[in-house]
Amino acid sequence: MRERDLKPFKNFRWIVADPEWMGGRPSVRGTRFTVSFLLSCLAKGMTVEQIEMAYGEFPHEAIAEIMNAAAELLDSPHLSNGTKALTNGFHSPDAVRISPTSGQRYCWIPAGKFEMGAPDDDLEAWSIERPRHLVTISKGFWMAETPTTVAAYREYCRSTGRVDPADYQAPEIQNYPMPGMNWMEARDYCEWDGGRLPSEAEWEYAARAGANAPRYGELDRIAWHRRNSGGRTHPVKTKQSNALGLYDMLGNVCEWTAGWYGPYSAGPATNPTGPFSGTGKVVRGGSYLYGGRLLRSTYRGCVDPEHRDTDLGFRCLRPSLP
Repeated sequence: MRERDLKPFKNFRWIVADPEWMGGRPSVRGTRFTVSFLLSCLAKGMTVEQIEMAYGEFPHEAIAEIMNAAAELLDSPHLSNGTKALTNGFHSPDAVRISPTSGQRYCWIPAGKFEMGAPDDDLEAWSIERPRHLVTISKGFWMAETPTTVAAYREYCRSTGRVDPADYQAPEIQNYPMPGMNWMEARDYCEWDGGRLPSEAEWEYAARAGANAPRYGELDRIAWHRRNSGGRTHPVKTKQSNALGLYDMLGNVCEWTAGWYGPYSAGPATNPTGPFSGTGKVVRGGSYLYGGRLLRSTYRGCVDPEHRDTDLGFRCLRPSLP
């Protein structure tokens, strides 16, 4: 979004979602990011009230003003092509598609840039979550709307001749996340469904959905965690989604990612995949057993790829969908 695209918003007196705002130094960059992000929320059909609930840092009057100005911005002949691509990417009615293989729903994640990792002032973060660094995701992709469900995994077993897991046949648990798969099994499922496990960078980019905060909403509204789960998993999509329409990115079950665990590089990166080797794979998102500190978009866990657990699941990424 270029500075000229901000013309419909020239009367704004608020700046959010930008590190400079925290220091009281408003910037065009902050306004540009905020307008783009809130427009994407509105284009996906979120109401002012839903945005306020998920992203409490945005004042009500500011969101309402964006809603009133959105039509003018989207119809403007002076709008830059980059901004049109961003807003159209979220506004498309085809932003959700169903995999013909698994039957799971996938959400479109447009290409973009973000600051990966925890900022220095995040007191909940560990050193392995730093340094924060600029990451470019150069191509959009489709991310599963939820963790892989029991129903989808059983379809995989039926289609490939694997044993249908005896403990997961009850009708009432088919919409629960499928736990207990090791990294290789999760990888194999995603390949069957026409995709792969997301890289750690792709996972965090999708989880943040444009938010600069460590969570995309108030914890109890978005996640099943140690204090509200009753010590068990819950059906997917029973908590609030992020602005990209993804559910359970935090809590319920931890999620395998593609890469090996290791320290971040300090410089900017494009489509990073992590170290070439290691002893543990990165898991993200935290689970129903975790406290709030571990349920943040920047938290990184390290797990042996052969490990299985009741709170360990996965979701897939597809580069394309018919």
